[in-house]
Amino acid sequence: MRIDLNSGVGQTRDTVATSQSHLRTPSATVRDEAPTDVTNLSPDYQRIQELTGMVNGLPEIRQDKVDALGVMIRNGTYDCTPAETAEALLSHMADAVG
Repeated sequence: MRIDLNSGVGQTRDTVATSQSHLRTPSATVRDEAPTDVTNLSPDYQRIQELTGMVNGLPEIRQDKVDALGVMIRNGTYDCTPAETAEALLSHMADAVG
């Protein structure tokens, strides 16, 4: 079975046929073998995989932002209302639960 939705895009071969080669008799010929499946991946999928790798490589804590906020808090120049603080806390807790 062959599904070719995006010809010319990266392909992977089904390894079932090769992994079961020990089950064939020694007299089996090439025409006795079943055709292997081919999967074509879209360029979008490959780009998403690249971007996912880049994002996973970023640090969880952006130290430059933390340092800048620390300086603003120490200088008294960080302006945040209680409503903004409450909204941020509730949003963070909702993300943690859901």
